Amino acid sequence: MVARTRKSPAKKARASATIIPANFGGKVAIEKMQKAASEQVESTLAGATKQIEQASAQMRKATDEFTCVGRENINAAIASSNTMAKGYEEIAKIWMESTQSLIESVLSTSKAVLAAKTMRDVVELQSDLLKGVFDSAVADSTKISEISARMSSKAVEPISRRMNATVEKLSSHMKKAS
Repeated sequence: MVARTRKSPAKKARASATIIPANFGGKVAIEKMQKAASEQVESTLAGATKQIEQASAQMRKATDEFTCVGRENINAAIASSNTMAKGYEEIAKIWMESTQSLIESVLSTSKAVLAAKTMRDVVELQSDLLKGVFDSAVADSTKISEISARMSSKAVEPISRRMNATVEKLSSHMKKAS
């Protein structure tokens, strides 16, 4: 049996240090390899940095566009809400005027009924009151319907414009992507 001897770590290092330059052409060759590797790493990092900068610029641009679209959508919703509020204000005004007119008619007719001399006069006063109330209700309903139709079409306009603009923008992005 042959006894093996173990080399100390220091001896191993010296042995490998003497082997490496012999196998790779010496210290100059190692320095060239290190320089080439360093240049390769720098080149790779520069390329990666450029790609990251381009991606960041694209993301900033997309974020700016998204923010702009969101702002324009909010402005359209506000314009639509303002139109609806004005329409409701007009409708409320008509209802208030109608209610006030009805109260005045009822009070006037009530005074006339109390002053009436015959039952025929009372029936005639009430009939006239009901006819006036009915005519007023029909007229007010027509006004309210016209206001509602006008208000609805005006309120939809800004939303519709934004939807068309958004679809157009998405279509152009889809064309660019393909």
